Amino acid sequence: MFHSPGYQWMSPKGRLASLRSRTRDRSGRRDLKNGFLPTVFALEGRPLLAPVIVNPSFEVPALAPGTFQYEVPVSSTQAWTFNNGTGESANGSGFTDGQAAPNGNQVAFVQGHSTFLQTVSGFEAGTTYQISFSTAQRANFNQGGQTYQVLVDRTKVGTFTPSSTSYTTVTTTPFTVTAGAHTISFVGLNPNNGDNTAFIDNVTISTTTPTWTIGNPGFETPVLANGTFQYMVPDTWTFFNGSGISANNSGFTDAQAAPQGNQVGFIQGTSTFQQSITFTRTGIYTLSFQAAQRRNFQESMQDFEVLVDGNSVGIFTPPSTNYTLLVTNPFTISTTGSHLVQFVGLNSISKTNPPGDNTAFVDDVQINRVT
Repeated sequence: MFHSPGYQWMSPKGRLASLRSRTRDRSGRRDLKNGFLPTVFALEGRPLLAPVIVNPSFEVPALAPGTFQYEVPVSSTQAWTFNNGTGESANGSGFTDGQAAPNGNQVAFVQGHSTFLQTVSGFEAGTTYQISFSTAQRANFNQGGQTYQVLVDRTKVGTFTPSSTSYTTVTTTPFTVTAGAHTISFVGLNPNNGDNTAFIDNVTISTTTPTWTIGNPGFETPVLANGTFQYMVPDTWTFFNGSGISANNSGFTDAQAAPQGNQVGFIQGTSTFQQSITFTRTGIYTLSFQAAQRRNFQESMQDFEVLVDGNSVGIFTPPSTNYTLLVTNPFTISTTGSHLVQFVGLNSISKTNPPGDNTAFVDDVQINRVT
């Protein structure tokens, strides 16, 4: 049994500090109880998020059950502008009657040629978006059914005629916009004339353009038999001598279950695995992953370095045989396209010469966009 890593952290100014203990048990092995915290970085980054709609399910203001309201006023928590013939309805009203909202207790309604809209900030240039929502025809009174359009600014991204009085989820066509704020409108067309109403609920915006493409982040392919491992697996990752993939309960992992899925990558000695990852946006990123020391056989401890295009973004010593979430230094991707990510075994903590047999496990490799 091996026992302790070094403690490393990144200061707010980016300086790398370290602290090591030399505590040993009677057999000369370093003691895990008096061991160390994992490599930790102050800035963990964040994923790229889609713009957020205010009051997406029309729950504000809270209406009394069985009531509805035309032209609900705008407030800090209710950002929709409802024009004549649109508004919000609670369950069991003269509009909804027997048609419960699919999300929460209220829905918006588009009656006749009316419109409601909201200006949403946070869109980014070069990203593709879609708008999704639940919709249904009014059940208790309609004269042929309502049809409406969804516009982003003045551009149509979808025309919808709900197929029934039961709610279904629909999605607009993908669209791109300039950076900043843009207006989303639901515009009643009422092609059948007469009194026709459709209900809308749970409006969301999502991105459809991936900022990066990382293959096999959880090392789940190829699928290995339980209790087995394989060196230099032919995969999206390129594994060099001493690295590979292990299923649960193998000669490597034994009783250390993968934190995500059923398999992990392993770095034994000074081996390496790597992958060329395609970035479709420039910016500042971090890599995050879960890592642990091998439990069933270890001369000392394994440490490894993560590099992007040959530049170090962090040196890591997993603190124990339990998986820990670790995050690299932020790094800049200044050009779109393929960039090489490497996990390189250092085996620098070994107390023997030549270095002994030390292994770390890695799983669930993710990329996070900071800016």
